[in-house]
Amino acid sequence: MPTRSKGRPKRASDPFEAVKPLVVLGLLGMILYGAFSVIRRGPSGSAGPALPGLAPPAVSVGGPQATPVEPPAVPPPPVPPASSQALAAGEPASAAVDTPPPMVLRAVSSSPPAFGVGEPALPPPPVESPRAAPERQPAAFAAAWADAHEKLTATRYAEALSILSAWYDDPSLGPEETHRLEELLGQLAGTVIYSQEDHLLPPHIVAPGENLRDIAASLNVPWPVLAKINGVEGPARLIPGEPLKVIRGPFDAVVSVSRRRLSLQLKGNYAGSFTVVVGRQFESHVGTSLPVKRVRRAPRSAAAPVAATAVAQAGHEQEQSLPKQILIEGGLLIEAADDPAAVAESAAAKSIVVSTRDLDELIDILGEGSRVFVKP
Repeated sequence: MPTRSKGRPKRASDPFEAVKPLVVLGLLGMILYGAFSVIRRGPSGSAGPALPGLAPPAVSVGGPQATPVEPPAVPPPPVPPASSQALAAGEPASAAVDTPPPMVLRAVSSSPPAFGVGEPALPPPPVESPRAAPERQPAAFAAAWADAHEKLTATRYAEALSILSAWYDDPSLGPEETHRLEELLGQLAGTVIYSQEDHLLPPHIVAPGENLRDIAASLNVPWPVLAKINGVEGPARLIPGEPLKVIRGPFDAVVSVSRRRLSLQLKGNYAGSFTVVVGRQFESHVGTSLPVKRVRRAPRSAAAPVAATAVAQAGHEQEQSLPKQILIEGGLLIEAADDPAAVAESAAAKSIVVSTRDLDELIDILGEGSRVFVKP
């Protein structure tokens, strides 16, 4: 009799059994893909960068587009009224600053023209006792320039001259600023000091019996400078009741050894400048202020008076033959040459040499109360 096997009977094979792993893998893949999409989109739902080749190319105009930058929270500092660089480049700080009002005078050059009767014109300025230069700020000169032009607009020329005189020969200024400053200072000096307009003092009314020598002596200025300003031919030719333009002196001079320049000043205000040859001996006097001892003017054209003795007559003739000079303490002097540049190498160590014309001007301006300051 046949025996029966005791093992478990085999089940019929399930056709989906082999597909289940593939379904599970598919579902898992879908879950992972969904999670990946959520991560890429971010919590706000904004789409992330498109995959290469799927998004249309962006249109670029003039190059790649820059990422916009938000403006800073703190605004930039305000721009000053005008920088010294703008003035050095000749750019106006403002319309008012660059266009001063018209002035009734001629610009005074570094070598001022000779006076004419009724039409004076002298030189530009020095420094009373060189002012200590204040600490300069970037826009300080621009502010002073604007302030001076406000005074010009109000015809307060003396105040404008005082403001700008403090900047004369300042080493912090550029070439263009220096040129503009000196040009305006020359005009202001011509108007305030050397014209017949009364900007410094009220006019002096000539009293009966007064002469120009006495009036000038009371003001501490040489009488020829008042004669030229007022168009007066001689010290005694005054008309009682006539108004005279007067200025209070003395004038002083500043000699710059390095710049080879002699500048005039009146009470700290610029009053003219001259190109000079400076002798080597002046270098040892840098930083000192020397008084003018004597002014030797041109010999008189009239015949000399009869001398009491032959010795006195000889002394008078010798005095008449001496050249015009300005004698300064310490044996120094200011003298003239037809062409100062031609004697630059051979000039005496103790001399300042100017042109003949400039010496005539200086002799009429500097007096025995004047001082000469020597700077590097």
